[in-house]
Amino acid sequence: MPNSNASREGILKFECCWQPAPPPEHPLVWELCHWRNVLYRAGLIGATPEGIGYGNVSVRSPDGFFITGTGTGAIPELTPAGCTEVLSADIAANRVVCRGPVRASSETLTHAALYACAAEVGAVVHVHHRKLWETLLQKLPTTPVEAEYGTVALARAVAELYPDCLRRGQRVLLLGGHPEGLLSFGSTLEEAATAVLQLLEG
Repeated sequence: MPNSNASREGILKFECCWQPAPPPEHPLVWELCHWRNVLYRAGLIGATPEGIGYGNVSVRSPDGFFITGTGTGAIPELTPAGCTEVLSADIAANRVVCRGPVRASSETLTHAALYACAAEVGAVVHVHHRKLWETLLQKLPTTPVEAEYGTVALARAVAELYPDCLRRGQRVLLLGGHPEGLLSFGSTLEEAATAVLQLLEG
């Protein structure tokens, strides 16, 4: 359910220090691909008519976190070849270091911000759904309109909303400046993905 905002999502807005390498082999990467593909089949991850991918998923790793690569939204069945490991993400410097067969997702800094909030955050999901976004806007924790996708401002806004999410017992927040964008988190990939899938089913 993309719009013009989504069509720009594949553009990296941070300095990406990419270390080309074979696909990560950790068992969590296969679980990452499984839940990403579940979300793809649910229509929450995909691509615009122009072929620009949207939506991404990540899971904490021993050295950082594994994340789906930029531009992989259009792939029906993602494999580890479409994933990379983020070794460091410096929000203040707007810089990401990643290692794998692809560059990290354009929303990497936002994922990093949530991982930095608490060790209990083990997985993060970013999806698109216009109806959910319009229905839940400002009803769930929502980032400011001026905080655009893939920016330091959005990463910081998400981190600031984390305590509010905890107070409300909520694992989903809306990206006010990123129409259709929803973000969910959990201790596991299943928990993070289920949080948004339950909203879709409800």
